[in-house]
Amino acid sequence: MTPDGKGKYAGSATLTFEGDLAGTLTGPASGSVKGKGPATKAGQDDNGGTAQLKLGLEGDITALGITLPSAVKTSCKGPVYPDGFLVARCKVTVKIIGAGSASVLAFFEDQLVGGLWTITLDVMPLDEKKFEGTGTDSLGFEYAVKGKYNAKKDLSNIKATGDKETSSKGAKVQLKNLTPTGEADASYAVQGYKGKTPVETD
Repeated sequence: MTPDGKGKYAGSATLTFEGDLAGTLTGPASGSVKGKGPATKAGQDDNGGTAQLKLGLEGDITALGITLPSAVKTSCKGPVYPDGFLVARCKVTVKIIGAGSASVLAFFEDQLVGGLWTITLDVMPLDEKKFEGTGTDSLGFEYAVKGKYNAKKDLSNIKATGDKETSSKGAKVQLKNLTPTGEADASYAVQGYKGKTPVETD
């Protein structure tokens, strides 16, 4: 699956049965992730997130020499811990046309890959106060960028918004009180996670 700027995932899945039941089922996969970024102040607790996953699969299953059309629906939900470990509780329903259906409980675990996230902004002045441009981040999202400069305070405010009508839609990054030396207060909503943090820019 691939994510968008809001943390929604879409893709496809394949499920293979082996043994007394044999067959391969395919279909769409969807999901979402929501959470808060790591703590930035002493005394705060690190926050994780919540992940959801749904599969809708169809195909043929063979049992005792008989092949019948079948469907599997899976719905999972669980926490994403601050270290990126995902534990989801899943309900799996298997329906074999003409033979009946049954539901079972299952667990899905995975270690999500994280790391340093970066965004690069390229802006040009429109006049003495305003500037705009484009941006890209290390996740591949693209942004439209607008900003204002306060000459009296020698500070800038910048807003980067994920490009509309693309998978980047929903991603947002704001830099407030950006100093000439590159320090700023940042807030972000990217790929389902929201947070605030002080940053230093290059």
